[in-house]
Amino acid sequence: MPSMHRHTFSRLMDMTQEVGYRMAHQMDKLKMPSRNLPLSGLLISLFLAGCATSSQDLLLEVRKGETYSIIDLGQHLSAREAAGEEFSKGDLAAIDLLRDVAGTDPVVANRMKAIAALADLKSVENKGAFTRALKSEYWGVRWEAAKAVTVHPDPGAVPDLIFMLKNETESVILLDAVKALSAIGGEESLKALLLVYFDLTPRHTNNRMKAHAALCQITGKNIPFDDVEGWLDYSKAIPPETKPGPTGEKE
Repeated sequence: MPSMHRHTFSRLMDMTQEVGYRMAHQMDKLKMPSRNLPLSGLLISLFLAGCATSSQDLLLEVRKGETYSIIDLGQHLSAREAAGEEFSKGDLAAIDLLRDVAGTDPVVANRMKAIAALADLKSVENKGAFTRALKSEYWGVRWEAAKAVTVHPDPGAVPDLIFMLKNETESVILLDAVKALSAIGGEESLKALLLVYFDLTPRHTNNRMKAHAALCQITGKNIPFDDVEGWLDYSKAIPPETKPGPTGEKE
């Protein structure tokens, strides 16, 4: 099969999934990239697909600004890892580049793709990159970071996730913050999840059920979702400085 078309089908799937990440360079002031990719842009991206088959080739493409190669590079590294192959020096250099893109690239979509690519790697330590991304000014980056922490639980991310639960303005991220805390577990995550469960305001309307599932998982208790008093009694046995309790009123 010609090299230009070798990855067409897999790339088409990637491009479909990545439509929400496409954005122009001037969108650095926006909170989330556009979800509309013109057909011509998709076709151009497809035909830009070259014959890079090594991390060195893909690394060069990323450095030259070939946005689509961030996805290719992540897939290449994941495939090598899944095959049980040891990462070469070129692979490790490519991973370092992905970390740099995740934290400093001027195009928000590139940061998001880099974080997602790093999150797909199971044997490489990238928790620091994810935790730093939780503080990003761009909500798309924070969203990818929360999802990455769910896959790679890091107790060091708990303070930032708690801050996110209290201050995040994008509701879609709140659910992933809850999922991340559930994956991390531990006393601090438990306290934060109790606060979400007890929050009857609109802010956490869509997150309370997930928080409840996480509480059952962490504590081993099967207190029903509607038994707020039961969870309140349970929380009283926890010695936080400020015990969680119901806040707000139901709509």
